Amino acid sequence: MAEKWKFNTRYDLYTQITHEGEEIPPDPKGTLFESGTGLHDLSGVRLLSATIDTVKQLYHGKLKTKWMNRIVEAIENRVEFFSEGPVGPWHISGMGSRSGYRYKLQNNEKGLTILVKRFHAKVEDADTHIKIEVSPHRIRDQESVNNGVSSGLLQRDMDSIAKWLMEYPKPQGVAVHMAVDVQGWEPNKDFLDKFVTRTRAKRDFRGIQSVEFDGLSEVAAIYGDNETFMFGKASAMQMSIYRKDKEIIKHDKVDYFHRVWKEDSGGWFDPEKFVWRIELRLVHGIMREIGEGLGKEIESFEQAKPFLTDIWKYGLDRNRLMSTARYIDPFWQLIMEDVVYKRPAKGVVVRRVKKKDMSNAGRNVAMMIGNIVTLGARRQMKALEIVEMLEGMAIYSDITDYLDSKGLHHTHLLTMIERGVKLRRLLGKVA
Repeated sequence: MAEKWKFNTRYDLYTQITHEGEEIPPDPKGTLFESGTGLHDLSGVRLLSATIDTVKQLYHGKLKTKWMNRIVEAIENRVEFFSEGPVGPWHISGMGSRSGYRYKLQNNEKGLTILVKRFHAKVEDADTHIKIEVSPHRIRDQESVNNGVSSGLLQRDMDSIAKWLMEYPKPQGVAVHMAVDVQGWEPNKDFLDKFVTRTRAKRDFRGIQSVEFDGLSEVAAIYGDNETFMFGKASAMQMSIYRKDKEIIKHDKVDYFHRVWKEDSGGWFDPEKFVWRIELRLVHGIMREIGEGLGKEIESFEQAKPFLTDIWKYGLDRNRLMSTARYIDPFWQLIMEDVVYKRPAKGVVVRRVKKKDMSNAGRNVAMMIGNIVTLGARRQMKALEIVEMLEGMAIYSDITDYLDSKGLHHTHLLTMIERGVKLRRLLGKVA
């Protein structure tokens, strides 16, 4: 990690007080931070819990005809519940094209959602037909740590679900959300001014009670009453900072999180105080690029686990709260240095390397897609028809490589083409 900024020096607060006037050695776990702006006492900050909030595991393979027929039959007959599989029962429903998948099997009690059959792929072809999304409570239950070693049960359970629905499934991408919940800290009024991020724009949504962020491109946003900050794209690396104590009321998870915070903080949790969450979200494409940079394959949660603490530090470096132009904010340093996910940091240099350099071919691919969209719009083709035509081309892998290079999943192709068709028709470029 290239250090263009400086860490504060940390000291133990009690030692500093009892040895006033003496030269005190630094303490890497101390709560007293010293920089060019003076001393900062963070003894009142409590790190309540550091958790893996979400895992989204993709699998590539061929769907089993037996189970696809059963799922399709259930949907057609409006059967609401599906009792099959290693974890069931499931609530079963159809999905729209924006999700990227045709069907959804959901069991919130078990903390599992399975998206089945990639929307624009043929059922008989091998593809990334399965996405398994796992809730925080299931991750916590199955990834318990004993003597520094996690059980690995979560990956085995996800693999067993994939084997139920697919022939020879192979993990092909994992998205991970990591979060730390804190008390005794909150963003200052100048928070956005001192926050350093690679997002290109800042938008203000204060006064809006809710907003959908998926459609915003490279945006730093704030909405509500200074209670939610969002940095980056949902399709890449995104950071969200928000009032978790309010969010759990909205989603009826108060009892669960109060129990977690009390357990993980050793009893320091105060239910009368605000809880702020700092959450880092990384999609499968970013995790894959980090693996390339490490010289490792990161296509599954189990492969990601050894590097999660290092990735957390990397994310907090790329989205960073500064105290001055030179020194990092003491609180940001605290959560960079003291938060551990599953295993301590290895001290590796985390960087993203794209699997295939698209710098030269990317422009050609983009121009090709644009020309096909123009021709398709002229022939009154629907966006879905254009996507299916592209998927049937021998160079479709170059298109997916191009999307990966932009931090996009192949399911974004339809959205891009729908917009392109609409623009061409509205602006009269199809004659």
